[in-house]
Amino acid sequence: MTTDTTTDDTNLAPLLEDPIDTEAILLECGAVEPCEDDDLCVTDDLDAAWRERMDAMHKGDREAQLTEFFGFDDEDLEVDVEISIEMTEEGYVFVRANNRLAARWESDAAALADVAGEQVLGDWIPGWEGLSLEQRSQIVNGLRAFVERCPSCEGELSLSEETVESCCRTRETYAIFCDDCNARIIEVNKVNRKEREAAAE
Repeated sequence: MTTDTTTDDTNLAPLLEDPIDTEAILLECGAVEPCEDDDLCVTDDLDAAWRERMDAMHKGDREAQLTEFFGFDDEDLEVDVEISIEMTEEGYVFVRANNRLAARWESDAAALADVAGEQVLGDWIPGWEGLSLEQRSQIVNGLRAFVERCPSCEGELSLSEETVESCCRTRETYAIFCDDCNARIIEVNKVNRKEREAAAE
Protein backbone atom coordinates (compact mmCIF):
# COMPACT_ATOMS: atom_id res chain seq x y z
CA MET A 1 0.00 0.00 0.00
CA THR A 2 0.99 3.65 -0.34
CA THR A 3 0.27 6.14 2.39
CA ASP A 4 -0.87 9.73 1.97
CA THR A 5 1.99 11.78 3.42
CA THR A 6 3.60 15.12 2.65
CA THR A 7 6.88 14.16 4.29
CA ASP A 8 9.88 14.26 1.95
CA ASP A 9 13.62 13.66 2.12
CA THR A 10 14.25 17.28 3.17
CA ASN A 11 12.10 16.91 6.30
CA LEU A 12 13.96 13.77 7.31
CA ALA A 13 17.55 14.84 6.65
CA PRO A 14 18.19 16.42 10.10
CA LEU A 15 16.63 13.39 11.83
CA LEU A 16 18.95 10.98 10.01
CA GLU A 17 22.10 12.57 11.37
CA ASP A 18 24.03 10.48 13.89
CA PRO A 19 22.59 9.64 16.36
CA ILE A 20 19.42 8.84 14.40
CA ASP A 21 16.21 10.02 16.07
CA THR A 22 14.11 6.98 15.20
CA GLU A 23 11.06 8.05 17.17
CA ALA A 24 10.98 11.46 15.50
CA ILE A 25 11.37 9.85 12.05
CA LEU A 26 8.50 7.44 12.64
CA LEU A 27 6.33 10.29 13.95
CA GLU A 28 7.23 12.61 11.06
CA CYS A 29 6.34 9.94 8.50
CA GLY A 30 3.04 9.01 10.09
CA ALA A 31 4.16 5.54 11.14
CA VAL A 32 3.37 6.30 14.79
CA GLU A 33 1.01 8.84 16.32
CA PRO A 34 0.12 10.26 19.74
CA CYS A 35 -2.23 8.06 21.75
CA GLU A 36 -3.34 7.70 25.36
CA ASP A 37 -1.33 9.00 28.31
CA ASP A 38 0.94 11.19 26.13
CA ASP A 39 2.40 8.04 24.59
CA LEU A 40 3.00 7.08 20.96
CA CYS A 41 1.42 4.13 19.18
CA VAL A 42 1.75 2.55 15.74
CA THR A 43 -0.93 3.84 13.38
CA ASP A 44 -3.70 1.42 12.47
CA ASP A 45 -2.61 1.31 8.80
CA LEU A 46 1.01 0.51 9.58
CA ASP A 47 0.06 -1.97 12.29
CA ALA A 48 -2.18 -3.85 9.83
CA ALA A 49 0.47 -3.91 7.08
CA TRP A 50 3.23 -4.88 9.51
CA ARG A 51 1.17 -7.67 11.09
CA GLU A 52 0.16 -9.00 7.68
CA ARG A 53 3.81 -9.12 6.62
CA MET A 54 4.91 -10.80 9.88
CA ASP A 55 2.20 -13.43 9.49
CA ALA A 56 3.27 -14.10 5.89
CA MET A 57 6.96 -14.41 6.82
CA HIS A 58 6.58 -16.24 10.13
CA LYS A 59 7.05 -19.78 8.81
CA GLY A 60 9.21 -18.77 5.86
CA ASP A 61 12.91 -19.34 5.24
CA ARG A 62 14.49 -17.03 7.83
CA GLU A 63 17.93 -17.48 6.30
CA ALA A 64 16.68 -16.27 2.91
CA GLN A 65 14.77 -13.42 4.56
CA LEU A 66 17.86 -12.25 6.43
CA THR A 67 19.98 -12.56 3.29
CA GLU A 68 17.60 -10.12 1.61
CA PHE A 69 17.48 -7.91 4.72
CA PHE A 70 21.24 -7.44 4.66
CA GLY A 71 21.35 -7.05 0.88
CA PHE A 72 23.56 -10.11 0.48
CA ASP A 73 21.42 -11.22 -2.46
CA ASP A 74 22.48 -8.16 -4.48
CA GLU A 75 23.83 -9.33 -7.85
CA ASP A 76 26.31 -6.42 -7.85
CA LEU A 77 28.21 -7.78 -4.84
CA GLU A 78 31.74 -8.74 -5.80
CA VAL A 79 31.87 -11.73 -3.42
CA ASP A 80 29.40 -14.45 -2.52
CA VAL A 81 28.06 -14.22 1.01
CA GLU A 82 26.80 -17.20 2.98
CA ILE A 83 24.96 -16.59 6.22
CA SER A 84 24.36 -18.89 9.15
CA ILE A 85 21.92 -18.53 12.02
CA GLU A 86 22.59 -19.69 15.57
CA MET A 87 20.05 -19.64 18.39
CA THR A 88 21.35 -19.88 21.95
CA GLU A 89 19.67 -21.65 24.86
CA GLU A 90 18.50 -18.24 26.09
CA GLY A 91 16.81 -17.62 22.72
CA TYR A 92 19.19 -15.02 21.31
CA VAL A 93 19.72 -15.17 17.55
CA PHE A 94 23.20 -14.62 16.11
CA VAL A 95 23.62 -14.11 12.37
CA ARG A 96 27.02 -14.64 10.78
CA ALA A 97 28.06 -13.74 7.24
CA ASN A 98 30.98 -15.79 5.95
CA ASN A 99 31.62 -16.79 9.57
CA ARG A 100 31.78 -13.17 10.80
CA LEU A 101 29.17 -11.79 13.19
CA ALA A 102 26.71 -9.60 11.27
CA ALA A 103 23.91 -9.06 13.78
CA ARG A 104 22.28 -10.21 16.99
CA TRP A 105 18.60 -10.28 17.90
CA GLU A 106 16.93 -10.93 21.22
CA SER A 107 14.88 -13.76 19.66
CA ASP A 108 13.56 -15.09 16.38
CA ALA A 109 10.40 -13.07 17.05
CA ALA A 110 12.51 -9.90 17.27
CA ALA A 111 14.26 -10.74 13.99
CA LEU A 112 10.89 -11.42 12.36
CA ALA A 113 9.58 -8.02 13.48
CA ASP A 114 12.59 -6.27 11.95
CA VAL A 115 12.70 -8.06 8.58
CA ALA A 116 8.94 -7.52 8.18
CA GLY A 117 9.22 -3.91 9.30
CA GLU A 118 12.00 -3.27 6.79
CA GLN A 119 9.71 -4.42 3.99
CA VAL A 120 6.73 -2.25 4.93
CA LEU A 121 8.42 1.00 5.98
CA GLY A 122 9.22 1.87 2.37
CA ASP A 123 5.56 2.82 2.00
CA TRP A 124 5.92 5.36 4.82
CA ILE A 125 9.46 6.71 4.67
CA PRO A 126 10.52 8.60 1.51
CA GLY A 127 13.85 7.49 0.09
CA TRP A 128 13.83 4.34 2.19
CA GLU A 129 15.75 2.26 -0.36
CA GLY A 130 18.45 4.93 -0.51
CA LEU A 131 19.18 4.78 3.21
CA SER A 132 22.16 2.77 4.40
CA LEU A 133 21.71 -0.64 6.00
CA GLU A 134 22.77 0.85 9.33
CA GLN A 135 20.14 3.60 9.08
CA ARG A 136 17.34 1.22 8.09
CA SER A 137 18.36 -1.22 10.83
CA GLN A 138 18.22 1.47 13.51
CA ILE A 139 14.80 2.62 12.34
CA VAL A 140 13.24 -0.86 12.25
CA ASN A 141 14.77 -1.54 15.66
CA GLY A 142 13.05 1.60 16.89
CA LEU A 143 9.78 0.51 15.30
CA ARG A 144 9.98 -2.82 17.15
CA ALA A 145 9.59 -0.95 20.45
CA PHE A 146 6.03 -0.14 19.33
CA VAL A 147 4.92 -3.69 18.51
CA GLU A 148 1.71 -4.41 20.41
CA ARG A 149 1.60 -8.21 20.25
CA CYS A 150 4.18 -10.95 19.86
CA PRO A 151 5.42 -11.13 16.25
CA SER A 152 5.51 -14.95 16.43
CA CYS A 153 2.38 -16.01 18.31
CA GLU A 154 0.41 -12.75 18.81
CA GLY A 155 0.54 -13.22 22.57
CA GLU A 156 0.30 -10.36 25.06
CA LEU A 157 3.51 -8.51 25.90
CA SER A 158 4.86 -7.53 29.31
CA LEU A 159 7.72 -5.38 30.60
CA SER A 160 10.19 -6.67 33.15
CA GLU A 161 13.44 -5.66 34.81
CA GLU A 162 16.12 -8.33 34.63
CA THR A 163 19.72 -9.03 35.55
CA VAL A 164 21.64 -10.52 32.63
CA GLU A 165 24.90 -12.30 33.39
CA SER A 166 27.63 -13.12 30.89
CA CYS A 167 31.20 -14.39 31.17
CA CYS A 168 32.52 -10.87 31.69
CA ARG A 169 29.90 -8.75 33.44
CA THR A 170 26.45 -8.38 34.90
CA ARG A 171 24.01 -5.77 33.63
CA GLU A 172 20.54 -4.57 34.50
CA THR A 173 18.05 -4.45 31.63
CA TYR A 174 14.47 -3.64 30.77
CA ALA A 175 12.96 -6.36 28.60
CA ILE A 176 9.68 -6.69 26.71
CA PHE A 177 8.72 -10.33 26.37
CA CYS A 178 5.77 -12.47 25.28
CA ASP A 179 3.58 -13.86 28.06
CA ASP A 180 2.69 -16.92 25.97
CA CYS A 181 5.85 -18.10 24.17
CA ASN A 182 8.31 -16.19 26.42
CA ALA A 183 10.11 -14.70 23.39
CA ARG A 184 12.16 -11.64 24.25
CA ILE A 185 11.04 -8.88 21.88
CA ILE A 186 13.35 -6.05 22.88
CA GLU A 187 16.00 -5.52 25.51
CA VAL A 188 17.37 -2.18 26.69
CA ASN A 189 20.19 -1.66 29.17
CA LYS A 190 19.13 0.12 32.34
CA VAL A 191 21.16 3.31 32.72
CA ASN A 192 21.87 4.47 36.26
CA ARG A 193 22.22 8.06 37.43
CA LYS A 194 26.05 8.12 37.24
CA GLU A 195 25.95 6.80 33.65
CA ARG A 196 23.40 9.45 32.65
CA GLU A 197 25.53 12.21 34.16
CA ALA A 198 28.69 10.91 32.44
CA ALA A 199 26.89 10.77 29.08
CA ALA A 200 25.68 14.35 29.49
CA GLU A 201 29.19 15.72 30.10
